[in-house]
Amino acid sequence: MSEKTDKKSEKSNSEECKGHCHDSDESCKNESKKQESTKAAEPKKVSKMDKSELLDLLQHTQANFENFKKQNDEHFKSSIKFANKRLLTELLPTLDSFEMALRGSDNATGELKNFLVGMKMVLDQFVKTLASNKVHKIAQLKTFDPKLHEAMEKLVSEKPEDTILEVVQSGYMIGDKVIRAARVKVSSGNKE
Repeated sequence: MSEKTDKKSEKSNSEECKGHCHDSDESCKNESKKQESTKAAEPKKVSKMDKSELLDLLQHTQANFENFKKQNDEHFKSSIKFANKRLLTELLPTLDSFEMALRGSDNATGELKNFLVGMKMVLDQFVKTLASNKVHKIAQLKTFDPKLHEAMEKLVSEKPEDTILEVVQSGYMIGDKVIRAARVKVSSGNKE
């Protein structure tokens, strides 16, 4: 079987040159092997134009990849921030409930007082956890600021217009972004 393969390859070599360049099939066969080995040994020549195009393509691809990595990192960070913001926002009603439960605790006595002291400790721990995640209460300002406050009611008062009379529900921020505006009652001024 191998003799048939050798004869076929000799025949294809002789068909390539068709006997015009060599006297015998053997020399043609040897010549084709030499040509193949020299082709493999020679490095592929690339023109200067091709090299500069390849360099441009490489630099462009590398820049695109760097941009992709930066965008991916930013997307990942914003996803984490959004998830944290959502979770922290959902915890705020629990914080409000704790604060409301402890508002009237000053007059408590006996076992109830001890229980409320424990609840106050839990509330303080909860507030510290929020603070470690950059969540803080909006500072109580004297004047209404629509970026930080939501007016629930305008009341006639002797105080100047837009003065905050009462905080109905505390507002919170993460860093410098409001996650929940403070709900307040605002003075409409003296309307006499």
